[in-house]
Amino acid sequence: MPQIIRALLALFILSSIACATTIDNINLWIQEDGQVWIEQKLTLSRQDYVLQIQSDARHLTVSTVEGQLKYSTSKVNSKQDLLFSLKDALEEGEEEVVWVKYNTQQLTSKQDGVWKIQYHSSSTPRKTLATVNFPVGSQIMSLEPSSLLITPEKYALIIYPQDEEFHFNCSYTYSTIPVSYTHLTLPT
Repeated sequence: MPQIIRALLALFILSSIACATTIDNINLWIQEDGQVWIEQKLTLSRQDYVLQIQSDARHLTVSTVEGQLKYSTSKVNSKQDLLFSLKDALEEGEEEVVWVKYNTQQLTSKQDGVWKIQYHSSSTPRKTLATVNFPVGSQIMSLEPSSLLITPEKYALIIYPQDEEFHFNCSYTYSTIPVSYTHLTLPT
């Protein structure tokens, strides 16, 4: 009987830690030059939080509806930890939304006219909605893993992560050549 109580207590503690943060949305905007702008929307129920981001993150902002938050970063392997704290302590049951925004060139590469993006992130299973926006005129060539739950949109993919850690690899092409109207006969 004491083992069952310990197991239930451990499960309760782990579930309360897991519920401390929800990653609501991850939005990626891929630029024509391969830069990627990333915005993550988090709902926090604790004051301090650490988020892993790309090691070359630039133009980094961490904010709430009340304004920007102070943060610090520390490099960890090929990523960096972003540590930030809310301005005010949260009361029991309170939550606050935080937006983390930055851009990076680490996610994309180009070979023989084909672009590839590789992305890895934490998520809240069955709650996070990840949207990948491609440059106008893009055509997706491949997407891995094939088990991802997705909804294709025009020049975008909406991904529904099912695990706490999710990743994808995607190859795509796009054309910057303007539409030609040489087939039209104009009156003279």
